[in-house]
Amino acid sequence: MKEIKNKEVWWIAHNDNDVVHHGKLELGSTVQTGQPNLEEFTNEEVWKARIVELGGELPVEEEEEE
Repeated sequence: MKEIKNKEVWWIAHNDNDVVHHGKLELGSTVQTGQPNLEEFTNEEVWKARIVELGGELPVEEEEEE
C-alpha cells in the first residue's frame, strides 16, 4: 500500500500498463492506493502531461455557472 498525506499535491497512481487514477490532494488529506506506482506533483501542467504520457484521461474542467 502506498500513501501520500498532509500535503497539497496532484497525484497519479498507476501500474505501468492499463490503470491510471489521479486527483488533487488537499492539505491535511490522505490518498492510499494498491497500485505499484504513486507519483506526486507540485505543478499542475507537469501532472497533466504525465497523465497523457501514461495513457490516462485528463480531468474535465468544471464550467462556472453564471
